[in-house]
Amino acid sequence: MKFTMNFDTRTIVDIISLNTELRESLFEIVLTEQESLEDQDEFNEDVLLNSAVPVMKNRIKDFLFRKELTNMELGILKGLININNIDYKFLIREVTS
Repeated sequence: MKFTMNFDTRTIVDIISLNTELRESLFEIVLTEQESLEDQDEFNEDVLLNSAVPVMKNRIKDFLFRKELTNMELGILKGLININNIDYKFLIREVTS
């Protein structure tokens, strides 16, 4: 089965490959959420997603609406990325690999 990423996911994956600060920030969010949830009896990937995604969305939104994209000469992408359409399960795997 071939997996095709949507525009929003692909664009964020490309941005984090170019901006290590954003990648590290997202990784730290996942790591922090994972550490805080590990002691729960019902810990699984879905619990991690529910916990980490809102924080990740805020970080990505902050990144997109500051001058970061302009500084990267990618200002044309402002307003084009729908943070609600990102495949966060894939993104978590991407930043933790």
